[in-house]
Amino acid sequence: MRQLTGHTEYVDSRHRLLVVNLPSVIVNGQRTYPRTTRTVEARSDRAADRMLHAWLTELEQRRCIDPRKVVLGEV
Repeated sequence: MRQLTGHTEYVDSRHRLLVVNLPSVIVNGQRTYPRTTRTVEARSDRAADRMLHAWLTELEQRRCIDPRKVVLGEV
């Protein structure tokens, strides 16, 4: 699996949006590029970047499955 990438976006003075680009998948014969997002409380860009890096590492270890969204049928 290739390494995941992502970026942060400014929401307001206390919050940032973390955006992760997931591996591409083929749906109905067309390649799609899914993303997942998470809003976090971070007062600086550096803090948001650290949170993004930690989340990317977690997703890579779990093979791109967000543990907050896993349901019993997927386990």
